[in-house]
Amino acid sequence: MPANRNPHHFPKLTRRPVYSNYTTFSEYRYEVREDCKGRCVYCDGHENELKGIEKFTLDHFRPQSKFPALAHDPTNLVWACNTCNNLKRDIWLTSSMVDTVDSFGRGFIDSFQLDPYDYFEVLSDGQLKPLKDPAKYIIYTLKLNRIIANKIREKRNNSHKRAEKLLESLQIALARIDKLIDGTTLSIDERGEIILHRQEYQESILEELCFLEPDFTLS
Repeated sequence: MPANRNPHHFPKLTRRPVYSNYTTFSEYRYEVREDCKGRCVYCDGHENELKGIEKFTLDHFRPQSKFPALAHDPTNLVWACNTCNNLKRDIWLTSSMVDTVDSFGRGFIDSFQLDPYDYFEVLSDGQLKPLKDPAKYIIYTLKLNRIIANKIREKRNNSHKRAEKLLESLQIALARIDKLIDGTTLSIDERGEIILHRQEYQESILEELCFLEPDFTLS
């Protein structure tokens, strides 16, 4: 996992082991949506940030116009916002179903197979910086640095910074409380009361941390 990962951006995606036995691709809408965590696999916008599920649709990662055999294959379906889906259209720059990038470094990445963090750096202002092909092509073609997408990622970054500061303050406060408990002569009642307040304080801060950082765990 990249060391600079921010849990607010591009979460790890895993497809379910088995999809339902539907006959048309549209029936896989909710299963694919769950596998994509309600996010656009291209710009990473979440449904709650882009005015709801009605702003999203299923995208054929490999266009059905070029690969009709995959038209109803759920493993070829991804969840995408309407903007990214409209910009991607039926673009596919190789003649191969396997090769997703052409000799000029143009193409797309399958977020279920590759980690977007290896291709994009999320800057403090929310912009995506390409790290290697085909990131530059994807950013340009899908306009991933459009204003709304940048603002969403910037807001997440600010939330992440707040969580880091909150965790640091929590750790300092707990260390001071523990030092107070161990270094002074307290009655059993006094010690019990301090320990209780310590636990209540820690739980309140951890609740806020979990709100700011969905994948937060205290090590």
